[in-house]
Amino acid sequence: MTSSFSLVGDANATVATLSSAPVQGSSDITTLSTVNYPNNGSPVPNEANQQVFMNQPLSWWISELNSGKIKYTPVSGDVNWSYTNDSGSEFHIGRSVTTLIIPDRTQSSQMDSATMTSTVVFEPKFGVSRTDTCKL
Repeated sequence: MTSSFSLVGDANATVATLSSAPVQGSSDITTLSTVNYPNNGSPVPNEANQQVFMNQPLSWWISELNSGKIKYTPVSGDVNWSYTNDSGSEFHIGRSVTTLIIPDRTQSSQMDSATMTSTVVFEPKFGVSRTDTCKL
């Protein structure tokens, strides 16, 4: 299966501004901590990292999703996606962030019986659209 993401909104808008959340913390992606769970035993990922993700523009999200640097990574009920930087470090992105930005509700689906290819178009979220294609 392949997913493709595209921008249907303001490229400079951030998840924080689009969700009317207070803008807090850093927007510098290089400040991400490799300690994904600083509170021992807590399933909630690093809060400072979540703020960095919330402060990234939609253009960054689209680029990183399409490049595969942000990928579906089911870790727990609190984490389903992760980001891997150029150095290979993986950072967990909390569902509190990804449920706001990554489309997950089907808008339409189509099956091409000649090519045995299924295409699912998801409802856009905050200016991000998603299409999944699967060749059976």
